[in-house]
Amino acid sequence: MMDRPNIILLTTHDTGQHVSPYGIKTVHTPNCERLASESVLFENSFCTAPQCSPSRASIVTGRYPHSNGTMGLTHADFAWSLHADEQPVARLLGDSGYATWLLGVQHETHDPHTLGFDHVDVGFTTLLDLPAHIEPLLNQHDAGRPFLCQIGCFETHRPFDRHDTEPDDSLGIYIPPYLKDGPETRDELRKMQGLIRRFDTGLGQLLDILDERDLRDNTILVVTTDHGIAFPRAKGTLFDPGIATMLFVRWPQRCGGGLRREEMVSNVDILPTLLDAIGVPCPDRVQGQSFLPLLDGKPYAERSEVFAEKTFHDCYDPMRCIRTKNHKYICYFE
Repeated sequence: MMDRPNIILLTTHDTGQHVSPYGIKTVHTPNCERLASESVLFENSFCTAPQCSPSRASIVTGRYPHSNGTMGLTHADFAWSLHADEQPVARLLGDSGYATWLLGVQHETHDPHTLGFDHVDVGFTTLLDLPAHIEPLLNQHDAGRPFLCQIGCFETHRPFDRHDTEPDDSLGIYIPPYLKDGPETRDELRKMQGLIRRFDTGLGQLLDILDERDLRDNTILVVTTDHGIAFPRAKGTLFDPGIATMLFVRWPQRCGGGLRREEMVSNVDILPTLLDAIGVPCPDRVQGQSFLPLLDGKPYAERSEVFAEKTFHDCYDPMRCIRTKNHKYICYFE
């Protein structure tokens, strides 16, 4: 058995905490339930930005958007990008001997080939297509060398009917308290629930692959999302529905399953946690803090606050926030 674990980092689009392990009982997510039963679930996980690119950039660099350079969307004419001297997770782990693969959606920087991956495959968007892309890599991989596999998927980003996804209200429809109940709202939520079900099916395929290849025990599996759901008062805002995110960490060699942690964590903490887990020194410029002790109950200096920001999405709209367990302050600069 190799000394260092493999790492799989899966990030969805726009899912927030809208899955059944977080109390949303009208979505069909049995594989999220399966994952939760085998993982540590973080009840108070937050992102650094309520937008796709800046949040994902924080995940891979351990730094806030205003520090790493990705303060807006990276695609098309927006073209925000990481600073040239940033050290994303693929570069740090690659330098430490890991094989590094990027599969599916990449939204952290303008050019994915600058992230330091050995293998870049961004030609598919739906998680249901993942097996055809990851299986060949696993077939060819040297089992004596650990790998990092960063996976991104389109689910659950609008339009909700993409890939001919069927709406789903088989378990009813949950109306978040910040939305007005009505036929239009219910129709949109029904469509989103269909896409969440589609994501869950793809997640199940990934879990099955890890089981079938005997990779489950020695793989750190991190499943998260970039920010809240694409509805008013959620995505694009610094209210809690905009910055609260699902976060599951499964590592059977280190932690038991079915655990729930109430401590606040930020997605800027994911990179330092992974580095801590594999014994790689964390660069001084990393701004997050490792939450590795929370996986097995060791002493941990809990965060007293988390920070989030928004600078530019489809227009300049600068704002910042600080959130503690009991309070939140949002400052709008424009």
